[in-house]
This record gives sequence, C-alpha cells and structure tokens, in this order.
Amino acid sequence: MAFSLTVVEPTQAIDPVCGMKVSVPARIASHNHAGTEYHFCAEACRRRFIINPSKYLQPDEAAPVNPTARHICPMCPGVEKQGPGRCPKCGMALEPADATSPDTDDPELADFRRRFWWSLPFGLPLIVVGMIDMLWPGHPISNPIGTFLFNHICALLCAPVIFFAGPPLFDRFFDSIRSRSWNMFTLIGAGVLAALLFSLLALVDVYLRLYRLEGILPIDFRGLRHHVMPHFESVAGILLLTMGGQLMETIARQRTGAAVRELMNLAPTTATVLVNGEATELAVELLLPGDLVLLSPGVAIPVDGVVETGTGDVNEAMLTGESRLVPKQAGSPVRAGTVNGLAALTIRATHVGRDTTLAKIADLVATAQRTRLPVQKVVDSISRKFVPVVFIIAALTFLFWLAVGQGAMAVMFGLNVLVIACPCALGLATPMAVVVAAGAAARQGFLFKQADQLELLNSVKTIVFDKTGTLTKGEPVVVQADISDKALSLAAAVEANSEH
Repeated sequence: MAFSLTVVEPTQAIDPVCGMKVSVPARIASHNHAGTEYHFCAEACRRRFIINPSKYLQPDEAAPVNPTARHICPMCPGVEKQGPGRCPKCGMALEPADATSPDTDDPELADFRRRFWWSLPFGLPLIVVGMIDMLWPGHPISNPIGTFLFNHICALLCAPVIFFAGPPLFDRFFDSIRSRSWNMFTLIGAGVLAALLFSLLALVDVYLRLYRLEGILPIDFRGLRHHVMPHFESVAGILLLTMGGQLMETIARQRTGAAVRELMNLAPTTATVLVNGEATELAVELLLPGDLVLLSPGVAIPVDGVVETGTGDVNEAMLTGESRLVPKQAGSPVRAGTVNGLAALTIRATHVGRDTTLAKIADLVATAQRTRLPVQKVVDSISRKFVPVVFIIAALTFLFWLAVGQGAMAVMFGLNVLVIACPCALGLATPMAVVVAAGAAARQGFLFKQADQLELLNSVKTIVFDKTGTLTKGEPVVVQADISDKALSLAAAVEANSEH
C-alpha cells in the first residue's frame, strides 16, 4: 500500500494596513468591520484600522480624517483652507488648526532664513556703499570710479537681493491687490516696484546718453555728471529689512506655538496596555477608550481614565497647582499629564488623544492666542483707511516736488512716504502681542480663555490667591544641610538602588 504526504498550507489573509500576509489560524489580531473579519499582523495595525477604516479600505475614495489638514490664519478670524498657504488678508502663513499637532519643521521659517542669509552678503554692502556715497560730501565712491560704473555695481549687487528676498514679498503684494485687502505688503511692494522701475529707467537713460541720444528722463532728474541716480540701495534695503522682520516674526510665532506643544509633552508618547492578558507597549495615538493601561511608579499618565485596580497617589500639580499628592483607589478619576506616585496602578481609559483634559487645555491656549482684542477692531478700521490715504499723500508729495522742478527729490520723497508709512504696527504688532503674551504666560503656567482678558489686566490692581499651592513650585528644594561627609556617603549608598 502506498502512502503520500501532502503539506496543507494554512489559510492566509492580507493585513489591510501594512499589506503583510497573515496566517489566519495563527493570527495575532483581528477585527470585525461591517460584517467582515479582518486579520492583522500586529495589535498596532489593528488599532490603526479601527481608528480610521476608510483610510485602508477606500484610500482613493475616502481621504483619512486629518485635523492638521485644515489651516487657519492666526491673525484673521474666518480665514482657513485645506493645507498650508498664505492669508489673503494679511499675508501671514497659515498654521495648522490643530493646536496639538506634533512639533515639525516650519517650511516658511526655513525658507525665510535661507533667503535672508543669501541676500545679506549682497544687500548689506550695497546699503553701506549707497549711504556713504549719498551722505558723504563729494560722493567719495561714485566720483573716483565714475557714475556709470558705480550704478552698474549697485545694480549687480541688487539683483541677488531681488532674486532671493523678493519673491515671497512680491507674492504677498499681488495677493493683497487681487483680494483687495490692503496691508503692509501693499505699501512695501508698491515702494519697491516703484524704486526698481525708476532705477531701471535710470540705467536705460545712461545707455541712451552714451550713444549721443536724448535721455528718457527730464533734466531735473539728473544730478552728478548729468546722470540720473538710481535707487538700487533703497530697493535692497527695503527688501532686506522686510525679510529680516518677517524672519524674526516667524521665529516668534514658532516659539509661541511651542508653548502649546510643551503642554502636550506633559503626557508620554507610549503606554503599556493589556492586550489579551499580555502587556504590550503602544504609541499613545493608538490607544482606544476602554483600554486597560498599566502605570508604573513615577510615570506620567497618558490618558484620562479611572483607576481599575491598585491604590496609590497621583501628583496633579499640573492641573491644580497643589503640591500635595492626591490619593487614588479603584474608581478614582485620573487625568492625562499628571504623574503617578510610588504605587503601580491599572487604569481604564475613558478619553484618549484630543479628547483628554490636557488636549482641551492646549486647545484653550491656542484659541486664546487667536482671539482678538477689542482694540484690534479699532486697528482694523484704521488699517482699511490708512493704506489708501498713504497712497494719496505719496502722490501729492511726488507732484509737489515735481512742480517745483526737483524730479529726483520727487521720486525719493514719494518712495519714502510709501515705505516709512508702512502700517506694520497697526496690522501686526497688536495681534503679535497677543500671541507672544499668551504663549509666554502659558509657559509660566498662566492660561487665558480669551485674549480680551489680557487687555483687562491693565486695570487689575490686586490679585487674590485662594490656595498656597498656586504660589509654590510643588517641589521640595534643599536650601541648607548640615550632614557629615560620612553620613552623606552612607545615604548615597542606600539611595543608589532606589527608584528615586
């Protein structure tokens, strides 16, 4: 009798999250969704699927829910769009609407920093040379080398500044024109383009006169050696200073946003969860309500929940300011970001992720930074009328000096009005003060529900505290110790194997 042996392969399935083949009889995790059983290679894949099934079942038809995809303007309420971009009203870069999103590199900050440092080696010498030649008696630079060569050197130094620093500022200028939302970039763009156009006309005028032709600019525009002096140093100076200001502003905004992220950093990034009776370490974003989380002594609590088993103490100073530990037992509530004491606890998660108390506090801080002060209504009203008034004053200044036969002065003073009258303080200083103040207060533990409370603080004369814990650090500090070296060494030896 002949026998034949055949190997029967176990039924296999494909993990919908990572695409791995899973042996169904030996599967690690599974989940029933809409009547269909799905099998996974690991508990982490199962949880990713539970959080957002459509992301893996219909990746093309149903985009994953991503709260960070919605971006808003921190200065202009009501401005939002999907994905990053610029605000059409004020020109600022839009920020993620989710205040609890992780700290990532700011592409605008990296771009501004690169553009500024590439422009500086060309713009700074041009400004210095232009100012010295303009203010020093006898034109000590253009006179020895000739106005023709001097103008071309200035043009060559100005070109890289326009190439590196110009695009983001010009983009904001044209955005303000298209949206009819006049702001600081409207005046800056108009001043730079006017100075650049006049400077290019001055170069063309020089070439025409070299070939014994009449220049294209009137005689009253001419100065040394009957040449029209361009304003390349003004173009470079405006662009360089504006780019530097935008760089500092972006850095300030990023540091302020770090205050919200520092709040979220109070919670750990991983947690030990009981899965099928086994302790499994998972990322906090994969936790689900109902999970049993194991807390070791001294660890931060990752979720809101209730104590399932164990008795101990929890440090809730980050919520209440009280340095005294709060006793916990079965059924006691705990909050994310607080710190477990010296006993091991098991808690059942009730709120995870953005639903925790800690995440709501972070959202509260971010919302306060984006609310508007009452004085900003006055600022907005003035800003809307300020820009057209500046254009009118600049035009009248130009026409006045032109009428008295001072063409060069007409151009210079008209440009000065456009640039110097830039409403930076009106359009940005007040809202930026709110952002920086709220962020600085959050880092010190002071939270504001609305930005108008910052303005009310101006009239506060007395602050009454109801608890001593709010005035202390919540941590004991040794200020003086009279201990012999031998006793200190013995104490250190005992402490060496301690959990402290």
